[in-house]
Amino acid sequence: MKAQSPHQRSGVDRTSAKYWAERVYHRSWEKEGQLVEANSYYVRIKHHGQRRDINLLTGDKADAAKRATAFYARLIGQGWDAAMATVRAPGQAPKTKSCTVGDYIKAARGHFQGLGTTFEDYARNFRLIVLEALKVSPADIEERALITGRRMALRELRRAQKEKRADVPPRLRYRGLSKQEQGWIEARAYQRLDEAVSRLRWDHRKEGRNAWAAAAEAVLLSKVTPAVINRWATARIKAAEAKNPTVRKRAKVSVETIKRQARSLFSEKKILKHVRTEIPNLPEVLPFEGVERETTRVKRFRPQVGLAELMSAATTELAGDREAMKAFLLGAFGGLRKREMDALTWAKVNTKRNLLLVEVSEHGRLKTEDSERELPLAPEAMEFLAQCQKLDRATRGDFVIKGAHSIGQRSRGYRCQKVFERLIIWLRDQAVDDPKPIHYLRKLAGETLAEQAGIYAASSYLGHSSVKVTQEYYATGRPTVAPDMNRLMGRKIIIFPNGEQKPDKPKRRKAG
Repeated sequence: MKAQSPHQRSGVDRTSAKYWAERVYHRSWEKEGQLVEANSYYVRIKHHGQRRDINLLTGDKADAAKRATAFYARLIGQGWDAAMATVRAPGQAPKTKSCTVGDYIKAARGHFQGLGTTFEDYARNFRLIVLEALKVSPADIEERALITGRRMALRELRRAQKEKRADVPPRLRYRGLSKQEQGWIEARAYQRLDEAVSRLRWDHRKEGRNAWAAAAEAVLLSKVTPAVINRWATARIKAAEAKNPTVRKRAKVSVETIKRQARSLFSEKKILKHVRTEIPNLPEVLPFEGVERETTRVKRFRPQVGLAELMSAATTELAGDREAMKAFLLGAFGGLRKREMDALTWAKVNTKRNLLLVEVSEHGRLKTEDSERELPLAPEAMEFLAQCQKLDRATRGDFVIKGAHSIGQRSRGYRCQKVFERLIIWLRDQAVDDPKPIHYLRKLAGETLAEQAGIYAASSYLGHSSVKVTQEYYATGRPTVAPDMNRLMGRKIIIFPNGEQKPDKPKRRKAG
């Protein structure tokens, strides 16, 4: 009797899918210190002295077992060349279409455990790269932009006619437009077409941006290659370089910020390893593989107006605006963010112990877990808040800063936006040119505390996750000690002559 192999004795042979179902696997390799796994299944086969890893082009295990069975049958009957003609060798372009950008974003959203607004920032920046790098736009954008351009031109025409400008046709009819007005509007609409397209792209109220988002999400993810992203970043920086060095520096910072946020959608640990199990047709080369992360030099905080100057002006000029004064004190002396001020209730204010409690509540979230903290507040500032509480007859559940009704957790708006706007106008009048004037008060609080108690105390007070953030963005980095001339010169004093002294002419050497 002929001896049987273990597989034959168990009733499983190499021509059955059950045999290969136990042998298909996901290929993995180490990249930048992390283990990366292929999207599709592989199988390792040895025949006639050759051992090869075969990409089965599917992420479904049952389908991979069937494909491995068919591959092995053809390999035995016709050899390697005929069998390999039916599959793709590793490293070649996929024959099947990859998923779309929208498919990936939808799958990634289901596995992101952070804030919803944070994920939308990541997705928005990735769409921005897709739109600009591949020059994608909605199909009917020109028609819609022309309609918007005509509306813009009509408003411009009416304003110019009120001002009685000579470069526009006069208004001859109360209702309707004359032929001259129609011609002017049509010509002006084409001139402002680019502006109209931009308005449609960022139109949130009338959902104009949804058409752009849909256009970006319809693009195949395989088209967004690392080379495409690198070319987009280079073009943006070079376009800014043609203007001036300052614009180029800002563009470089902007490009790195967009790339960093978009890259977060493809985090292997948090998102990608889960998405691989849901989307089998991911491209093997993902958008940010190999794209270098450039570190831009941080612009240190440089105070434009000191805290003492602002406080001196606020005691007189903001005295009539109680709510703006509250926001000023909470920002400049409490180091609170706008979102933290917006959600602060009197229940979190301990006027007897001069303490503020910043924590998650039903009214608002915090930026990070480290943002939850208990803050000592200056007695003078707390005394002002206590007086405001009595005058307002506020209860523990009332907000410290009066404003509109509570805003939803996912909203980006602020309940006391009008108060913030008044405070921003006042800060601008005080020569504060920072792009975020209210956040400038938080930076002033951090810088002042760093000088008084050290950088670690400032980092804890501001609720930063690490002291590095405080050092880079909230401390001036100004030297506090100058070189000691007394020690170097032995306490000698530099004396300058009274009159102007002419330097001696060098003597000529006599010819020998």
